[in-house]
Amino acid sequence: MVDIIYGMGTTDIIRDFPAIFNMLLKYISIRLLKSKPFIYGSADIINVCNLHCSHCYRWKTRRNEKDELSVEDWRTIIKNTFKKHHVYFVTLVGGEPLLREDIIRTFCDEMPRRICVVTSGTIPLPRLPNLYFYWVSLDDTAQIHDSIRGKGAYEKTKKNILNYTKGPDRNGKPS
Repeated sequence: MVDIIYGMGTTDIIRDFPAIFNMLLKYISIRLLKSKPFIYGSADIINVCNLHCSHCYRWKTRRNEKDELSVEDWRTIIKNTFKKHHVYFVTLVGGEPLLREDIIRTFCDEMPRRICVVTSGTIPLPRLPNLYFYWVSLDDTAQIHDSIRGKGAYEKTKKNILNYTKGPDRNGKPS
């Protein structure tokens, strides 16, 4: 089937019609009524990171991992915040979100095809069926990237991106 909108074919559009219609209503309310509805959300899912980037404070203020929210806590937040307000798209950030793949999977299950994960890419990128896409941080050349994120970070990121893109054919659809 031909992809019509951002990797979505006719079947995808029909399945997602309620969310797309809701988004259209929000757009109309913004333009005509000057309202300010929720459209986009961001969730800081973890305080821990596997790098020590020069521009980041996470590794300087690292807390105990026991302070992190559970899968059920996140499921409640998704229901009471993102779903309640009909948030169309959520970006997962953190320290390094891939250290909490269980939370990413929970978001993908609860909000299929509406999740983006911002990552350093130094951890292998898992293929998650309902993930919209990964946003991988790449700072410049290998030398500059490693000077910011730590020695060897560029090669790990490059390897993980190449491994991910070599995966199974997705018929032009983002994953």
